[in-house]
Amino acid sequence: MLEEGFLDAQLDEIVNLSVLYDFYGELLNDRKKQIFEDYYLNDLSLSEIAEGLKISRQGVHDIVKRCSRELWDYETKLSLVKKFGEVKQKVSNIKAYCDEVIKSGNLTKINEIEMLADDILKEL
Repeated sequence: MLEEGFLDAQLDEIVNLSVLYDFYGELLNDRKKQIFEDYYLNDLSLSEIAEGLKISRQGVHDIVKRCSRELWDYETKLSLVKKFGEVKQKVSNIKAYCDEVIKSGNLTKINEIEMLADDILKEL
């Protein structure tokens, strides 16, 4: 029986690659995009993809690995996913501060809201 941690790691990898693909998928050529989508998004096996494309199962495996590596390389160089996460967290903080101000009437969080908004604008 597989360990739960192993399955969690596999799911995390699939989720991470899906997010990377959302950001950088258009940078892959059409063939790589189709193979990546078939494998990760459409849940086709390597054999099914290989049969449809008339290439070897190993060839499909190599392309899937190459795509994954390219997506991670794009993130390493461009950090768009990381930046998106940071902006998302700042917007979440702004929302929480606004809720706090509305509920309490205490305006001391306004400066923090303004600083977070300025940070976001600088990043864009």
